[in-house]
Amino acid sequence: MGTQAGVATGVTFACGDVVAFPGVAAAECYWSGERGLTGDVSDALDLEPGSNVSLVPGVLRRLCDDATERCDCEGPANASSSLALAPDPPLVPDALIEGPTTAGACEGLTLGSSQSTGSGGRAMTYAWNATAAVDEEWAPGLNASTLNATAERNLALKAVVRNANAGTGSPDFTVSSKELVAIAGGGVVGLEVTLLLENFLGGVSEPSEPFLVAIRTDNPPNLQIVGGTIQSTTRPKPLSVRADAIASSCDGRPAADRAVSIQFELSKVLASGALETTGLVSSSKDQRLFKLAAHSLEAATDYVLATTATDESGGANVTSYVSLAVGRAGFERRGRFSEQSRPRRI
Repeated sequence: MGTQAGVATGVTFACGDVVAFPGVAAAECYWSGERGLTGDVSDALDLEPGSNVSLVPGVLRRLCDDATERCDCEGPANASSSLALAPDPPLVPDALIEGPTTAGACEGLTLGSSQSTGSGGRAMTYAWNATAAVDEEWAPGLNASTLNATAERNLALKAVVRNANAGTGSPDFTVSSKELVAIAGGGVVGLEVTLLLENFLGGVSEPSEPFLVAIRTDNPPNLQIVGGTIQSTTRPKPLSVRADAIASSCDGRPAADRAVSIQFELSKVLASGALETTGLVSSSKDQRLFKLAAHSLEAATDYVLATTATDESGGANVTSYVSLAVGRAGFERRGRFSEQSRPRRI
């Protein structure tokens, strides 16, 4: 193992020992070879593409072989500088939304983006958008009541999007219960939410797949699929999908009295787009988990896992659908399935 500037290859040290750049005190480096210096600069928040990176003078010198050269004549390198460049190929984020696909108006709604990738180790800029699916029977100009409700709905939806995008945006899209009641009161039966991400390196994502949330004015259970409603796996891997659910709190029940039962039904997506029930049953004793052994599913095939949570006391139920793409070994792809028709937008 070689050494450079007295430090062995692969051993981390303070980057500021050999180079200078904005935020260098928060960065660690290591020698990746005789002429290669690699740094972890995710915490050097002031370092961006275009920042100046300079060599600390008097520390490094040219590699010299004492057996063939007069190394005592070699002096240390003077200060030199260059500009920090963005990665090539560029690091591009992938925007993914997770959360419940049905929301009770009195509960409010929170969608997250923790499944997204490509941040480069730093906070990203979030740009959310939401359009409303309106009940076909809603007539906003029929009377003063519906006209006012429509106006309140529009104000509430604009406020939600504005708050989500304030500053550099929020990693969560949050609708308070008051806002969601106003939105639902204006004839809205669903929201279509999308997300655009930009990292500090200038990489911009494609818009996320539209995330559809049905809005209900009764008290359905809160149901969320861990990992999101678009998932992928490969045939040689065991399958495990988890659903978290609890009955609504809108009627004032304590958590101990809000038990739900959960049922799963797995269907295969045929070439025509129709669904064919597989009859496969989860091997897990935990009703929240749908588990199958490796090789249970067909490779290069799409499936839909319908997950239904039922309030054991009140009887209300809600169903969420997971689009599951199964690839061959070493191959994964994102599936796509929507159980809702295209909404009428406002």
